[in-house]
Amino acid sequence: MQPLNYQVSLYDCASISLLNCFLILKNRENIPAIIIKKIYYYTLDLDKQNKPGEGGTSRQAMQKFTKWFNQYSKNNNYLLTAKQLLKEEVNLNALKKCLKKKGVILARVYQSCEHYVVVTKITNKWVYLFDPYYLPKSFNNKDKDFKLNFKASLYNRQVKLTRFLEESTKDFALGKIPVRECILFF
Repeated sequence: MQPLNYQVSLYDCASISLLNCFLILKNRENIPAIIIKKIYYYTLDLDKQNKPGEGGTSRQAMQKFTKWFNQYSKNNNYLLTAKQLLKEEVNLNALKKCLKKKGVILARVYQSCEHYVVVTKITNKWVYLFDPYYLPKSFNNKDKDFKLNFKASLYNRQVKLTRFLEESTKDFALGKIPVRECILFF
């Protein structure tokens, strides 16, 4: 498997996480250029001053990408499906079901602001995810609810399941139910 990627700016966590989903599920030779182009087309919204790309990525942008991708996949027999979950649809059963089917999850969590990561495994105690925000090995993590891992290939963070499911704005929490969002890729 090709190594996963890190953000190149403060704003492209959604773009990079989407690309990482495809890298996990497909060999790079099997990722059509049109998918990469559309990821960048739909993500990186305008900010409040209409600066392109500096608004991060909205739920509406992810919804548009998901709709486009499912149509593309259907028309081209691509054999991957994306499903956007919102609010109470984002629950532990739905997430575990996706991973059991060898899928991956693009999750919107908090990390000082809303932030996208890729969830690759969930156990009874931990959520394993790849966070595209690069932290150096010298980063001093004082939060006991998540661990850094610099050796694994499919994840670089282990987050306590209880933290992940929290309705808070603590790092790696899904947040309040009315604003939750995940995209499942099967």
